Amino acid sequence: MTIKIAVIGATRGCGHLSVVQALQAGHQVSVLVRDPARLQLSAEAKTRVTIHTGDVRTYEDVRKIVEGQDVIISAIGSAVDLSNITNPIQDGTICTEGTANILKALKSLHTAGLHVPRLISISSMGIGEHKRDTPYLLRPFYDIVLHKPHIDKQRMEIAIEASEWLEWILVRPALLTNGAHTGKYRVLGNGGGYTVSRADVADFIIKNLESTEWVKKGPVLAY
Repeated sequence: MTIKIAVIGATRGCGHLSVVQALQAGHQVSVLVRDPARLQLSAEAKTRVTIHTGDVRTYEDVRKIVEGQDVIISAIGSAVDLSNITNPIQDGTICTEGTANILKALKSLHTAGLHVPRLISISSMGIGEHKRDTPYLLRPFYDIVLHKPHIDKQRMEIAIEASEWLEWILVRPALLTNGAHTGKYRVLGNGGGYTVSRADVADFIIKNLESTEWVKKGPVLAY
């Protein structure tokens, strides 16, 4: 069955790989990108993607892409620059502000009596009260380098979890790598692990476009 998917945060990482794997699965894909030139796909693949130029921080841009979709994949987040260890985060509020617009747009569909897509949002292992899921050896890195983006992710999670009218899944991957797409990883209701590849995060997302197993839950993905 072909599923209509909109990916926000599609030019890199888990979002980009979700686009690639969704196309491979034969789904209908739309993306919201600030710069279409940064969407690294083959010429043939680009002919099968509907590209919307815009910004997740602009409500009107988000509203245009969500209507008529079956699933929204939110892969928004700030890049981490480890060469600047004192200030490694470029944008510490992108998840909070972007998710507010996504939820506002989806709520407008709900209020109008229109179909509301499922929201699959990429968060992180070890957010808020789930800090205990982080392996002990990774905690200094998470506490120092990822402290700021985790505050942003936590605010995002709180807003999504409060949306009782919405079908949502919060994907909480372990430390992300650029490893292979294996399809072999643990999906945990409790606990954590050390790493998981971005390709396998995308694998989980595409496998859960319709499944209800993890709806209104926050599974941790790890090897």
